[in-house]
Amino acid sequence: MANFSTHMVGAAATGVVAAALLSSAHLLTVQSVPAAVGMVALGGIFPDVDSDNSDSIKLVFNLLGVSLAVPVLVALIPTWGLLLSLVAMGVVFAFVRYGIVVPFRRFTVHRGLFHSVPMGAGLTGVVALVCHSAMGLDMEQAWVFAAMFLVGFMTHLVLDEMYSVDLANNRIKRSFGSALKLFEGDEVPYYVALYAAMALSLYVAPSPEDFVQSVASFDVRLLPDEPVRELLFSGLR
Repeated sequence: MANFSTHMVGAAATGVVAAALLSSAHLLTVQSVPAAVGMVALGGIFPDVDSDNSDSIKLVFNLLGVSLAVPVLVALIPTWGLLLSLVAMGVVFAFVRYGIVVPFRRFTVHRGLFHSVPMGAGLTGVVALVCHSAMGLDMEQAWVFAAMFLVGFMTHLVLDEMYSVDLANNRIKRSFGSALKLFEGDEVPYYVALYAAMALSLYVAPSPEDFVQSVASFDVRLLPDEPVRELLFSGLR
């Protein structure tokens, strides 16, 4: 299993490449690239949110707490005033960061449902919905950021599977297949519920039609129109 730093580096590297491609295809502005890479990084650590002693669960719940607390502050300031609104923001953050995380740790198992493809797909729909409904992005841009989250999530699963293969000793570790999975036979009810939740999240999410059409018509220029030699000499003139 890859460690936390490997997941972060892998997700960041994948995010830079994905952001460069989307930027070249005019689906990301230069100003949006850092946020898009950050979304890949978030997806890259999210599958380890069910690990009791991992840095991932702390970081994910910190980000989740901030993501919920800040809108509460903004919404309450006009009626509650600054001081009471700050108190409410602190209560919301503390509830998410320290209240929810305790039962979450108790009732989740590492490399369980969160380490699965349907979980990644379901969360992608949630990200698209939040970006569109709460952050005001249009449907295409909402799915751009949702897709970046999915890229990070899948990068995490692939890295875990890669680290399950011991090339030095020519063997496959017992953990192989426990990350990049679609289903587990001994957890049928949970996976039925997970697939139902995935279908619901994708149903209520904004339509991905514009994003799919833009991706299908990708026009990324890999090489300059002019020969490299002419470009170099023209720069020296």
